Amino acid sequence: MPMSSSHSSHSSHSGPMQKSLRLVTGVLLGAGLLYGMSMLSEVRQGSAPQLSQLRLAWRLVGQRAKVCRTLTAVEIAKLPLHMRKKEDCQERNFDYALRLVIDGHEVLTRTISPSGVRGDRPIFVQEDFPLLPGTYKVQVEFNPVDPDFLATLSEDQKAIVLEGMTKSVRYSFSEDINTTAGKIVLLSPDEVSGKLVQSKSKI
Repeated sequence: MPMSSSHSSHSSHSGPMQKSLRLVTGVLLGAGLLYGMSMLSEVRQGSAPQLSQLRLAWRLVGQRAKVCRTLTAVEIAKLPLHMRKKEDCQERNFDYALRLVIDGHEVLTRTISPSGVRGDRPIFVQEDFPLLPGTYKVQVEFNPVDPDFLATLSEDQKAIVLEGMTKSVRYSFSEDINTTAGKIVLLSPDEVSGKLVQSKSKI
């Protein structure tokens, strides 16, 4: 990954400096501690280059499945006349697993739940990762996870939920990105294709 020294007097040390910076970055990526980029200030030979940034940002309206249970005669009898029904139905929203890999290092893996007190609001993703300018292989996976309540459902109900998960929105990305000092590489869904695409803007 090419990087130029900020002072010509240090040109003879540019090779070792590049290797040192890249090594530190690799260690940080492997530990999942990208925000520890301040460690680069320990590099004595010249000033550290200005950082670039990778940003994951999108909003996903809750992906859900409708789960219904047949009420017993006793349960129906307990309901007010105007509220009596044969089934009790609830909409269950799915949590999503987000995974980010940069140059083979797993940088992030976590579960994101729908927002709102009842978990019925959209899922919001906003993740920033400082990087040294250069080219990186980036992989992103964003998929629904099996809900905790699955074990409490009947086989028919499980089938409905699993079918809903199959139809839910999923995002994936596996491409090289080229980062530039002072610039953000943004990964977000394309409005037409619905796939994650990259674009650039200023930090």
